Amino acid sequence: MENAGAVMFSVAADGSISYLSPAFESIFGRDPSELIGQPFASCVHPEDLPEIAKRAARVLTGVPDTDPMEWRVVLPWSGELRWVRVYSQPALKGTSIVGLQGIMVDVTQRKQADEAICESERRYRLLAENSTDVIWTTDLNLRATYISPSITRLTGLSMEQAIRATLDEAFTPASARIMLDTLKTMANRDGCGQNGPASEVIELEMKSKDGSTIWTETTIALIPAQGGQPDCILGVTRDITHRILAEEALRESEKRYRLLAENATDMIWVTDLNLKPTYISPSVSRLLGYSAEEAMVGTLETAVAPASVGRATKAFAQAMATTKDEPAGPSPSQRLELEFVRKDGSAIWLDTTVGFIRDAEGQPVEIMGVLRDITERREAEKALRVSEERFRHLIDTTSDWVWETDEKSVYTYVSPRIHEILGYLPEEVLGRIPSVIMSSRSAGRMAKVFGSAVTSGMPFTFVEVTFMHKDGHQVTVEISGVPFFDEGGTVVRGYRGIARDITQRKLAEEQVQQSYQNLQRMLEGTIQAITMMVETRDLYTAGHQQRVTQLACAIAQEMGLSNERIQMIHMAGRLHDLGKIFIPIEILSKPGQLNEMELAIIKTHPRASFDILKNIEFPWPVADVVLQHHERVNGSGYPSGLRGEDILLEARILAVSDVVEAMSSHRPYRPALGVEKALKEIVQNKGILYDPDVVSACLRVFWEKHLVLGEESAEASVR
Repeated sequence: MENAGAVMFSVAADGSISYLSPAFESIFGRDPSELIGQPFASCVHPEDLPEIAKRAARVLTGVPDTDPMEWRVVLPWSGELRWVRVYSQPALKGTSIVGLQGIMVDVTQRKQADEAICESERRYRLLAENSTDVIWTTDLNLRATYISPSITRLTGLSMEQAIRATLDEAFTPASARIMLDTLKTMANRDGCGQNGPASEVIELEMKSKDGSTIWTETTIALIPAQGGQPDCILGVTRDITHRILAEEALRESEKRYRLLAENATDMIWVTDLNLKPTYISPSVSRLLGYSAEEAMVGTLETAVAPASVGRATKAFAQAMATTKDEPAGPSPSQRLELEFVRKDGSAIWLDTTVGFIRDAEGQPVEIMGVLRDITERREAEKALRVSEERFRHLIDTTSDWVWETDEKSVYTYVSPRIHEILGYLPEEVLGRIPSVIMSSRSAGRMAKVFGSAVTSGMPFTFVEVTFMHKDGHQVTVEISGVPFFDEGGTVVRGYRGIARDITQRKLAEEQVQQSYQNLQRMLEGTIQAITMMVETRDLYTAGHQQRVTQLACAIAQEMGLSNERIQMIHMAGRLHDLGKIFIPIEILSKPGQLNEMELAIIKTHPRASFDILKNIEFPWPVADVVLQHHERVNGSGYPSGLRGEDILLEARILAVSDVVEAMSSHRPYRPALGVEKALKEIVQNKGILYDPDVVSACLRVFWEKHLVLGEESAEASVR
């Protein structure tokens, strides 16, 4: 017992140490006699005392401690902690329990190793639990034994759902096969390997909870057991969906750009630094007449026209000299316009853009360029220069004055013609605003026109203004202008236009207007004379045509007809009964009822009026309106029995006006019936004999506008 590797000990019933075997010194480094008689509790860590006291009390009752207990010993001389494993039982003297005795084994190193393992496991688990990658283990049958929480972020599945999932549930069919084939290959190749676990990196497509798939990069390893054979599978899975999509997008982009290059009208080419082609797009055939194969066996410099070789060589040499000092990254492009010789010997001008392709160190390794046909553009530029010269000549020689202003209405250009029109030299008005050489009235008007135009960005046309000639007399000018905008096409930067001297034209127009007014007065006088001639034959209907005209014009105005159509109605109204001059006065003045023959004669007056008027060149169809003024919308009128829209609107208006005035006035065969009965008549026959819209307008004229027949400005007293 004294030579045992463990420490034998005895503790008296009062808790003092009564014996420690010699092994104590070899284990704890102190003479055991130093502790004899010391309280046992003084050597125990305070946190372990309650449990030890509890067990000691049980042992002292005679119950052996069958389960060993591990607790901490505090060495009094150094304060060092040691872990010990203790087996204890009652100490007997005869049949009496006098204390307890047992064996104490130092397990400090094992405890420290266990704690280190636990700490390591804790750290690795913490790493696994917080890693963005999914860390997992399975048995050799691919049943999951652990999956880190990041599986939820990756697939939407909880850890429990993921652990229960089978291989086919976790991966697409193709990826499941890849996983199985890879594991089989690894196992057959080298098992767990001589230098550690064998591992492979594979790309797998996993299923997510929502039914979509995720591309992952998975590292799998076979973990060996103590015998060296695979015991489990360890995997680390990383989401590479974005990378896969990016790679796919890159491939699609490369495909698209190659397709673009193959189908572009521009010629795209790449050469080495010796100008030996490495790629030429098919459009070389359209531009230079060579097939891509023919172009690849030559050099591009052979296609450059002699006149452009010098410039091309110089630009290339400068680019090569400067590109060595440039930082890594895309090289700035050189742009030249060069003349090339096509296969058939014809010349073609090409816009040439050239840049260097660099390697990872930033050194130029290839030259890339784009050739674009600019032959038409150069011809257009030449034509534009000719056109500009031609239009400049036209501006200098035209009778109109061409001008340009900025957005503040300041002249920035005036053509020389201003001198002939206003007496100013161009330089005398440049930098000034137009209003300074206008009349005050025109200056204010033009300022409003120009301000509104600038705000709206709209052109203005045929604005008549009065300028003051340098010698003081007035010049009437007609101005038109269109805006020009900034590069964005939204902000007005000024106006360009022409100004035409219309002084003589205005004088001529005034003379024509005066002549027209004279003719108008003569025509009115003639019509008035004819009207008086008709009405002098029939005293009972004196003023009838004038009142009909008054009412008809009021109705037309109420219906929104144009002034021109109202003038036609005015003239037709004054002449609508002109044909009555052919009707015997006895019939017109007959106080009683007319017989059928007399009535038939009366009905001839619209045709007679038409025959008189049809050969007069009125500006409107006056004769037709007069002919139709007794037609009715249901076809019961005369002389032609026209219906509805076949009757001119002006005639339909005249028909209503004629009935209302006739019923309101005295006639040889009856007294005046009044406006009320006349309006009742047209209301009762609205849509039957008379146009509904015309009737409605007539009622508004009397009831709302208060028209009084015979008094153009008076209000009617009849409602």
